[in-house]
Amino acid sequence: MKKCFETYLKEVMVVADEKDRKLDTVEDPDLSAWANEVHPRFYEFVAKYGSPCHMVNLKSEGTNIGATSVKMAISRCIDGQPKKTLNKKLLLNMGVTDLKATICKLFKIEVIEQYLAYKGPEDTQEYPLDEDFRQLSFYSMAEGGEIYVRHISYLAE
Repeated sequence: MKKCFETYLKEVMVVADEKDRKLDTVEDPDLSAWANEVHPRFYEFVAKYGSPCHMVNLKSEGTNIGATSVKMAISRCIDGQPKKTLNKKLLLNMGVTDLKATICKLFKIEVIEQYLAYKGPEDTQEYPLDEDFRQLSFYSMAEGGEIYVRHISYLAE
């Protein structure tokens, strides 16, 4: 129902100016004619679930790589070795497993020996990246955050 309403607003509705591209009610005669032809149960769903007018957002979201990536510092913090920090741009849809593989190539630390933690620019504590199949976006990573790479023996301390 929401998708049907969005399609009508974006592709079918004729307006003189883009700022006029909105409907406050589903009682529009043009919408009724189009919905009855394309989606006959539209008004049945409106009666059951309510009007989709408040659910639809017509603002286009950025889908380029800049909108789905963040610049992060990746720091190697291993006892007996100097701290080494690299700045990398990471995709938010990258999995923790992919990040571990990247870190393996950068710091020569085997994936199985890595313990990762994330601290955002405004966070007061570190959050472990312990779910390998989660995407980085799950951890609400933000521009300017830092990922700490430690040896798995760090957990035993």
